[in-house]
Amino acid sequence: MINVNYLADNRVKYLPLFSVFIAMSLYCIDVLLRVCPGVLSSQLITHYKINQTAFSNLSAAYFYIYAPMQLPVGILMDRYGPRKLLSVSSLACCLGTILFSLTHTYWIAFIGRLLIGFGASFAFVGIMKLATLVLPPNRFAVISGSTMALGMIGAMVGDQILKHFLLNGQWQGFMFKISGILLILGLVIHLTAPTLNHNDDEHSRYTMGQIMRDALGLVRQREIWNAALIGCLMFTPLTWFAEYLGKTYLAMSMNISFSSATNLNGLIFVGWAIGGLVVTSFSDYIRSRRLPIILGALVSFALSLLILYQTGIRYEIMALIMVVFGIANSVQVLAFPIAKEITKPHLQATAMCFINMICMFSGNLQVFLGYSLDMVHHFSSHSHDVLQLSDYQIVFSLLPIALLLTSVIAYNMRESFSD
Repeated sequence: MINVNYLADNRVKYLPLFSVFIAMSLYCIDVLLRVCPGVLSSQLITHYKINQTAFSNLSAAYFYIYAPMQLPVGILMDRYGPRKLLSVSSLACCLGTILFSLTHTYWIAFIGRLLIGFGASFAFVGIMKLATLVLPPNRFAVISGSTMALGMIGAMVGDQILKHFLLNGQWQGFMFKISGILLILGLVIHLTAPTLNHNDDEHSRYTMGQIMRDALGLVRQREIWNAALIGCLMFTPLTWFAEYLGKTYLAMSMNISFSSATNLNGLIFVGWAIGGLVVTSFSDYIRSRRLPIILGALVSFALSLLILYQTGIRYEIMALIMVVFGIANSVQVLAFPIAKEITKPHLQATAMCFINMICMFSGNLQVFLGYSLDMVHHFSSHSHDVLQLSDYQIVFSLLPIALLLTSVIAYNMRESFSD
């Protein structure tokens, strides 16, 4: 077991840093698992003989448990540290992936998705807690941005790899191999991650009861809710569009193949990967969190109108729009430095988990979007059995509204930047 006090020893001082990288790799795979139903949508709907509402339930099962787990995860992370919890995270994701990849039964796949969501609920905040243990405070925003960037790369690469295995009818075998990688990552994290030092660490001054009482006080603060709502609303381009219905919509609106639409949709993740690094560095440089969020939300709002309602855009132009759209959306990651800056050290993981919990409620709304699509189509004048472009456009009108609301919230919140 590696103790933080040993960092001065040259023989082991790089192990905690290595554990941060491994934990980031775990998060990368977690994002891949989160987005995979969007690539497999047609296959899963046909395989289980389900409608859009049932499919959206399968996709959103990840979020059903991920979001409510965040507060317990934050409290546990603040009290016990990331080492054991990230090991549990990888094991749960491994088991869930095995169930999802081997079953032919809808409800077993649903349980597998729940297990993946449970495991993934530890990953992002576990990395942030690791960063607070082994890195200087002024590197935190960059680490959060880098983690988000790596997660988006995982989503983008996962889209492409899954598309290949889907076309070859081998996606289940690929997912089973992912479960093996998760098991290895969990073992490496257990061997290399630091633990909280309860002998001289400030965490030793707080009992679990005190942390829970302080956590309840935390969630009553207006500024933490502002940060959480910004994180949630700016996450909707991913959870509602890129990870869920975006590929199908783009194929329909641009009259292109699903494969081409997947490539185009993946450029949003490219934008998030670029933005995760650029936005956090820019925010630190100008010493502001509010201004980048306001600008990013307004640019995202304008581009969402083009993507959703301006037909006839050339493929090359739309590709550029997608990248810029992703960069603008990525200001969402600034919600986590804000959470760290407005809370006490022994509550920082709890604050970040609360932000993450509210963010992931946008994923829970996938089932609402699926239900809305079925209802809009049912009450429309269409005689077709399949969903039409206008059905998607009506339901997706919620997206620009969410982005515009983000800019209003950010404009009215106080600046949190601290050195």
